[in-house]
Amino acid sequence: HHEIHFPNRIDFTLTAESDSPITSVTFYYRFANQHVSIYGYPRFESESDITTHFSIENGLRTGVDIEYYYVIQNLAGERLKSNTYSLIYLDSAFEWQRLTLGGMEIFWHDQPNLRIRTLAEQVNRRLTEVRRVLGLKSATTVRAVILNNHIEAFHSFPSISSTATDSHLYSGFAFGEFDLFLLVGARFDGMVHEMVHLLLDQAI
Repeated sequence: HHEIHFPNRIDFTLTAESDSPITSVTFYYRFANQHVSIYGYPRFESESDITTHFSIENGLRTGVDIEYYYVIQNLAGERLKSNTYSLIYLDSAFEWQRLTLGGMEIFWHDQPNLRIRTLAEQVNRRLTEVRRVLGLKSATTVRAVILNNHIEAFHSFPSISSTATDSHLYSGFAFGEFDLFLLVGARFDGMVHEMVHLLLDQAI
């Protein structure tokens, strides 16, 4: 089980049973598009019936995919690797909608579906020329998370400085390592701007 406590952490809980006392539990996870896994050791008391707890607090980006699994060992030397599970790190206070169109996977909330679809179609037409200029015959699908205001952005954008935050200096951020961008407002120029960052990153 996992529970998102946005914007601070994700808590993970595992319940496991074994005929022999469980001696070791390792939690493995990785962020979207990353080839390296991170691991940690959940807290538990060594018994044959256990419940473990683990939290991720660092490296979280709004909209990023996270995959995770457990490796469990017992006193008899038996080893079990769990299934791999996945989640998308989004603020669960909102009911997110999802649309995939023209190389973009868009997440948004509390805006009309037709408005977002029309905007995505316009952006995709503009990006056709950008892909040609960059020599991208095929491009990885990019995820866009549309935030409705700067209050939401405060909890989602990386912290640059208090001045940048107070003055709302940034309206969007692109993360090439995740093929992801965050944007305040569903705006044509903003989406094209952030998409060009990510397409350029893919091209080079």
